[in-house]
Amino acid sequence: MIAGFNRLIDRFDPYIVNAHMMTGALISRFGSMRRRFALVTTVHELRKTPRWCARAIAWWP
Repeated sequence: MIAGFNRLIDRFDPYIVNAHMMTGALISRFGSMRRRFALVTTVHELRKTPRWCARAIAWWP
């Protein structure tokens, strides 16, 4: 999944990535380590998300 995301990022070279749901947010965060883009995240399933995941997304610089 992360490799496919990285291929899309390489192909389109976006300035902003908008992620929904926790899975997309985590994949985008890992992708942002390699490439620089602004990440906008809206987590709709926060009640189902483990607390550590939500904190990791919120804390990551």
